[in-house]
Parts: sequence; C-alpha cells; structure tokens
Amino acid sequence: VATSLAGTRTVNTLSRFGPLTTSPLTVASASLMAAIDACASSSQTGVKTLYLPPRRYKITSALILPAEFVDLRGAGMYATDIYLSGAHGAFTTVVMNYLRPYLRDFSITGGPTSGYGLDFTNVSLEVYLGKISGMKIYTGNTCVRAPGAGGSSNFFSMALEDIAAYSYTGHSFHIYSGP
Repeated sequence: VATSLAGTRTVNTLSRFGPLTTSPLTVASASLMAAIDACASSSQTGVKTLYLPPRRYKITSALILPAEFVDLRGAGMYATDIYLSGAHGAFTTVVMNYLRPYLRDFSITGGPTSGYGLDFTNVSLEVYLGKISGMKIYTGNTCVRAPGAGGSSNFFSMALEDIAAYSYTGHSFHIYSGP
C-alpha cells in the first residue's frame, strides 16, 4: 500500500512486497529485494521512498541496489535493523556509472565474519548528490566502502550525517573522494 511521509515522494511499505511475520526477527531477503527493485529508478522523478517499519530484518545475502536513484528509510537507527546472518554484506550495487542513494534511519548489524555494510565498489564513476544519515553500521568488514575507480574520478561527493560505524576487522569508512 502506498502511503505518505511528510516531505517525501510516494512511499511504499515493505509489507506490500511479501509476507512479514510478527516475530522479532523477520527473514526478509526476498521481500526486501522485491521492494528495492520496485522503488529504485534510473530517473529522479521515478524513484519511490521505501519505508521499512520498525523491526529486525534478517537477510541471507547482500541486497542489491539496482538503479541510480534509491531511497530507503527506516523508523530510526534503533528501531529498524538489517541483520546480516552470515559472511555476506548488507548492500551492494549492480555495475553502474552513477549512484545517488538516500539511505536513512536504520541500522545494519553483522557479526565478526560479516562483509561490508554499504559496498559501492561496482559504481565506476560517482556516488554523489545523495545522503546517508541516521544510521548505525556494525559489520565484520568495512562499514562504508567506496574505493573509486582511480584516475580523475571524483568518486564520493555526498552528505554523511549522524552515522555510527564500527567494524570488527576493517575500517569504519574506506572512501575515495576526488583526484
């Protein structure tokens, strides 16, 4: 069901894309991926905000951001949690030139062997004009990874605000920004 949050575009709630249980830990890989696919867009006017209600969502593989414009919003960094159940990461992308993500108000929680929190390695030119805010990221490897393609790429140019990032074995942030 499409709903509206103050100051946003059309918002889709996750329950529209598959069954959610009432247990504290919801296995949601397929539902989350279907919802992200339906809300992401290759144009700024086509993107929809995906709202993740408060709960812990267990994922069994990395979620793939499929298009340049992505807008994911949770109910708060302590209310909505993406839980990594294995050695995989939380979010990665398809191979693309540009990514403009809006990711806010949720947490990513993994164990010592989990992968990256936000992995933008597949973006060849720029992650820009987006915002990551109100997040807690706790992973086994680097929390936010945007290594860039090298050369003259101005790879990472966007707002980071109110982010708590902790890694068991990697870095909190591994970001290339500018030539």
